[in-house]
Amino acid sequence: MVEKLDLNTPEYAQLEERIQQNQLLVQELNTQVHDAAAVRELVSQITGRPVDESTEIRLPFYTDCGVRIHLGKRVFINSNCMFTDLGTITLEDDALIGPNMTLATVNHRRNPAERRHAVT
Repeated sequence: MVEKLDLNTPEYAQLEERIQQNQLLVQELNTQVHDAAAVRELVSQITGRPVDESTEIRLPFYTDCGVRIHLGKRVFINSNCMFTDLGTITLEDDALIGPNMTLATVNHRRNPAERRHAVT
């Protein structure tokens, strides 16, 4: 079960700050030349956990959050993938992700008044 984030908490504010930092890392990842080890290092910074050396990520790679991505060993992520991971994305060992895939786990609140930019 994925926990729901309360938008009016310090934890949510910290997550928002981390998302902004990660967007800069995603831009760096996709706009410069990197070898496979450097790609894994940048993705490790984005996720906040080590990416195993057996994992291969082809660029470009996109994420809106990053800190809720969990990657196992021997994972292959092909080019031009988008991970919308606010609700958490876990790829177990030996997972293969094809090109141009979007994995989305957002979980918007049902009541519009409880959403991020709700008009009151």
